[in-house]
Amino acid sequence: MIKTAYGEIPEEELIIKLIPDYPKVKLNNYFLKFYDPNIDTPNTSIKVKLYDEKCETRIISLINNNKIPSLEEIDYFRAGSSPHKIKLPTYLTPKLAYFVGYFLGDGGLKDIRRSYDLHGRYEHKMIVGDEFELQVIHNIHSLFEQLFKIKTKIRYEKKEKGIRFFYINPTNKVIYRFLVKIFDFKEGPKKDMSIPSIIKDSPPELIKWFLRGIFDADGGVSAAEKISRIKGKKRYNLRIKLADKKLIEELHKFTNQLFNLGLNGPYSEKEKYWYIQCSKKGILKAYKQDLFIHPIKNWRLRKLCKINNK
Repeated sequence: MIKTAYGEIPEEELIIKLIPDYPKVKLNNYFLKFYDPNIDTPNTSIKVKLYDEKCETRIISLINNNKIPSLEEIDYFRAGSSPHKIKLPTYLTPKLAYFVGYFLGDGGLKDIRRSYDLHGRYEHKMIVGDEFELQVIHNIHSLFEQLFKIKTKIRYEKKEKGIRFFYINPTNKVIYRFLVKIFDFKEGPKKDMSIPSIIKDSPPELIKWFLRGIFDADGGVSAAEKISRIKGKKRYNLRIKLADKKLIEELHKFTNQLFNLGLNGPYSEKEKYWYIQCSKKGILKAYKQDLFIHPIKNWRLRKLCKINNK
């Protein structure tokens, strides 16, 4: 049984949803975005290995020689003395769109400028996780390794301290910069967030995978493991709550357009948090369209639909 804050869920009833590889859209050449003149020096700029070259070359050297390779010409990126040769995605796929959505919701990037002021070095550290280990294993850890061809470990330190949170916490300049420069993620504290422009300009099916990611991170439905024990009239809803009003307004627009859930709002909680929500009809539509692929949230969605039909 999987224990939650509201009860228990039979593990055998959980479904692990697979994220497809298609449709996909080719990303524009992002090579030049990997040189940041405010941070990089000729000796610290990221290196690339081109397929037709025997050795790695620093990006700044290629730029100075007016050589701008296409993404197809790049074998891998590498930062400094790191042993990791990073093969970055060249297509926006459902897997990448989902990961970006989830990271926007429950991920974070260390403030590298603050770390430099404190420690004299830029620490390109990332963190993303979930309170349920199954979600981290199948939809975070596995996806991260598939997308970036790099091994990382699931961390359990917070669980050992009594905090229900499993996570990955990699440090990598190349991946960090990919998220910041390609998907407009903020360094440090999360504020003034919005759906990345590259996502907004994508085909509807890819936008839907982004939305599934952020709903899996910050959205939720009433805990069916608790409701099923309640006698009499049952009230429940589907909701996503964030501190950023602009992002909630964008999610309201795109989710209603693409999933037709009839989300209402946004509503505020003392203007500190903002949320949008729907009730029974929207929950049924969310279930039919797999809005949640998070194992626990997907189970709750299925159970609520069964309760509603009784």
